[in-house]
Amino acid sequence: MGARALRRGLAALLVVLAAPAAAQVVDGSTQTVDLTPDEAKVVRLDAPVSSVFVANPDIADVQVKSPRLVYVFAKEVGSTTLFAVGDDDRVAASYKLDVGHDVRGLTRALREMHPDQPIDVRSVEGALVLEGTVDAAAAAEDARRLAQEFADEENIINRIEVNAPTQVNLRVHVAEVERDITESYGVRWDNISEEIFGEVFRFMGGSLSGAAGAFTFGAAGSGGATEAFLDILAEENLVRVLAEPNLTAMSGESASFLAGGEFPIPVGSDTEDGVTDIEIEFKEFGVQLKFMPVILDDRRISLKVSPEVSELNFADGVELSGTEVPAIDTRRASTTIELGSGQTFAIAGLLQQQRQQNLQKLPGLGDVPVLGALFRSQSFQRGQTELAIIVTPYIVEPSQGRDLASPADGMIAPNDIERLFFGRFHGEMTARQQRAHEKLKGRELAGPAGFMLE
Repeated sequence: MGARALRRGLAALLVVLAAPAAAQVVDGSTQTVDLTPDEAKVVRLDAPVSSVFVANPDIADVQVKSPRLVYVFAKEVGSTTLFAVGDDDRVAASYKLDVGHDVRGLTRALREMHPDQPIDVRSVEGALVLEGTVDAAAAAEDARRLAQEFADEENIINRIEVNAPTQVNLRVHVAEVERDITESYGVRWDNISEEIFGEVFRFMGGSLSGAAGAFTFGAAGSGGATEAFLDILAEENLVRVLAEPNLTAMSGESASFLAGGEFPIPVGSDTEDGVTDIEIEFKEFGVQLKFMPVILDDRRISLKVSPEVSELNFADGVELSGTEVPAIDTRRASTTIELGSGQTFAIAGLLQQQRQQNLQKLPGLGDVPVLGALFRSQSFQRGQTELAIIVTPYIVEPSQGRDLASPADGMIAPNDIERLFFGRFHGEMTARQQRAHEKLKGRELAGPAGFMLE
């Protein structure tokens, strides 16, 4: 009897001790609900609740349908917590709401586009991670573009490796074809002396002076010599090369080039205690090139290229606070093309034309009919400029350092005796230097270097 009573007492004690523990599990139990942005789920509660609270409604929010039914919908990637509280102010249920990227949707899209390429997708702490090894850069680029539909670019970690050449070398020739035509007719008098009148004019010869077509004659007197140029002159100027940049970039990445400079322009001012501070910004000018290549299948290259040529124009500038700010004459182009490695395309037709006409004459005498033609000179100048851009991309691979040599390898500077008395630009090698130079034979720089072109 005593043993039975003891067992009953122990059982009652266990029930009393277990009750608080069971209540703690009910209040502290947390379930996880996985969501993707713009996805909604229905949460059914075991007991009626009077209020529902979400810690961060910017990530996910709720709509209470009934005391036992709650709609949960996701807004953006992140994690937050939902609490459901009953009438007795006890937490009836709590949920962890994990809003991640739509990994399944992105994986399904990648499988449909490139079923043979093993690309894995994971969502890690708000970042979308792409992993795998593909056979072509185009597949990696497609994966990157698809991922941008599911996440912001700064939240994408691209760890896809391409088992193919991934670098493109771009050779560009920027040439300005400039044709200036100058035509001059008339008589131009130089070094006019106030004492030559009354002197006897004599020809000083029929030699050509300056450019072809300018016939010189003049007069000599006590006041000095006078020359007049009979201007029957035509000049033409042609091509000049502005820049020949050579750039290399990885597939899908951009590269830029600038041969020019920056000039300051005032954009604002602030006066305090009688002191004026002028805010300055710098604008770029010169020959600029931006391009982004993407290597496609069959060794094709999709190339987005944006060349620009600009120069300062002080004639059309303005003056701000005593500072002369020039204008910028700019010619730019932007295009996207597809071509093979080593093929060339050209951009031309960026024309600029200027006309100028001048009249020089002696006051009074130049206005005399017929004879006035001897005392005036007319010039006409027309300038036509066309910008031509020639671009050639190559798929390249890095070379090994031991396979290349610079022009300075083996160069020995001459001493003063060798340079002054023997006219040498290369000094005599010592025996040790000769042995080192023998090792360089066959590695002399004999052409384009830096990459192996395919």
